[in-house]
Amino acid sequence: MKTMLIAGYDVTVEKKNIKHLHIYIKAPDGSVYASVPRYMTEESIRLTIESKREWIHKHKEKMGNREPQCAKRFESGETLCVWGVPYRLALLPSKKENKVTLSEETLFLQVKEESSAAQREKIINEWYRELLKKEIPGLLQKWEPVMGVHAEDWQIKNMRTRWGTCNVREKRIWINLNLAKKNPVYLEYIVVHELCHLIEKSHNEVFKKWMTYYLPDWRNIRKALNER
Repeated sequence: MKTMLIAGYDVTVEKKNIKHLHIYIKAPDGSVYASVPRYMTEESIRLTIESKREWIHKHKEKMGNREPQCAKRFESGETLCVWGVPYRLALLPSKKENKVTLSEETLFLQVKEESSAAQREKIINEWYRELLKKEIPGLLQKWEPVMGVHAEDWQIKNMRTRWGTCNVREKRIWINLNLAKKNPVYLEYIVVHELCHLIEKSHNEVFKKWMTYYLPDWRNIRKALNER
C-alpha cells in the first residue's frame, strides 16, 4: 500500500488480485482510496485516476458538506436506526443476559452496568446481524429463481467502503451489516446487485442492462443509499 499524489489528491493505492481499478471516498475525512489490479503500472494507475478527477471532486465535496457525526457511545438517549426507522436507545441494567428489544419508539438494551461502549456496540451489531439473517434468505428465494442464478454461500460483514461484494468464482456474496439500519429497499437492491454479478462480473453496460431489467429504479435507489 502506498500514497500517490494524483490529480491534486493524496490517493492511497493498494494492489489486489482484481481485474478493475476501484476508487472510494472514505468517511468521515473524505480520503481517497484506490484498489488496483496487480498488473497495472504506476503510469496507468495515475492516468486512470486522473480521468476520474471530476468524480473524485464531486464526491469529496458532497462528503465535506455533510454534518460531522460524533462517535456513538451507545448510551441512553442516543438514536439508533433499525430498517430506516429511528429509535431512542435506553439502557436497562441486567445481571443476567444481554438482550435487545424494540418498543414503538425505543430500543431497549439490557446489559451489565459496567459494560463499555465497545461491548454495547458489539451486542447491538450482533442483534443487527440476526435481523439480516432473517431477511436475506427470503430475498434470495425471491430473486434467485427469477434471475436464474444461485449463491452457494452468503455472509454478513461490517464493511467500511462497500454495501456488498460478490466472489463470482465461489458464488459467495457478502452483505454489509449496516444495511440493517437502512430501509429494507436498500437491502433488496444490494442482494439483486450481487446476484447480478453471477450473470455479469463487471459493472459494464451488460451488467447495467440486467440491473435495469430486474430493478428499473436501481440507479435512484443506489444514489439515495450512497447519500445517506
